[in-house]
Amino acid sequence: MKKTYIQFLLIVIITSCENSVDTNNFIPVENAKTIDTEPDWSHEGKYIAYVHFAQDSIEKEYGVVQIRILNVDSLQSIFLTNGYTPRWSPDDKFIVYEMNGNIYKINVETKDIYQLTDWGNCFFPSWSPDGEKIVFDTNEYDPNGANVIWVMNSDGSNKIDISEHSTGEWREPNWSPGGDKILYSRFIGIGTPELFLMDTSGHNQFRLTYNNNEDWHTDWSRDGKKIAWYSIGNNNWGIWIMNSDGSNPKLLLKGASHPSWSPDGKEIVYYDIDSILNIGTIWILDVLNGTKKQLFNYPK
Repeated sequence: MKKTYIQFLLIVIITSCENSVDTNNFIPVENAKTIDTEPDWSHEGKYIAYVHFAQDSIEKEYGVVQIRILNVDSLQSIFLTNGYTPRWSPDDKFIVYEMNGNIYKINVETKDIYQLTDWGNCFFPSWSPDGEKIVFDTNEYDPNGANVIWVMNSDGSNKIDISEHSTGEWREPNWSPGGDKILYSRFIGIGTPELFLMDTSGHNQFRLTYNNNEDWHTDWSRDGKKIAWYSIGNNNWGIWIMNSDGSNPKLLLKGASHPSWSPDGKEIVYYDIDSILNIGTIWILDVLNGTKKQLFNYPK
């Protein structure tokens, strides 16, 4: 079962305008009927990067699919570039992301963009905790066209295939905070993707979930003790958490997706959608007491 990245979100027409916009221009988001998704909390905790699907004609001057940075305190949002799946570097100086099937990184301060792959089928980048390497999935060089997992240096050099081919698709890799493991989603036969761990060479695979759900969009707590993820299946779909060894899985928040832990592990930022208004919004959940707050107050 193969899924492209677009199937995880929306079918959209991508308009790239990285070289024609003023990236220092703040864009008000409070009054837009639109979709915001894929939040990623910075390591020092002050900012959240996210994907914004522009619908208003003025907003589309910046492209339909935008990566923005939100100041958690002021709730001001700044346009950064066009793309998907933004992930902060460990020092918060860069964001790695995917656009048109290739992996890029952008310097958050200077807005300089560096293209790291040119294969055209590369997705879901994730940094090593020392910032030296990036892991991603791609179907390049796979004899069956399946997506598998590669590692490269953070400048795009020294790309290495670490997957075992013909063992199902391996997708959405996520490097552990301790640096010794990679978490990923793997299709088992014709079934749904389950979560696995492996070491950074691709060996010693260890299966974490056995729920027959579709398990995606993982995030490690910063201490490496917990994993949050999005699980789809039957009536128990939403954000789940478990211990990093796969024990004690539990449904944390029904109907929500794309979790990202706060640096202190007390909160999770996530994406939720109003299916009636077709508005996707970003929220923060207090993990201990279950209280939620919406970051953008869209008109009802």
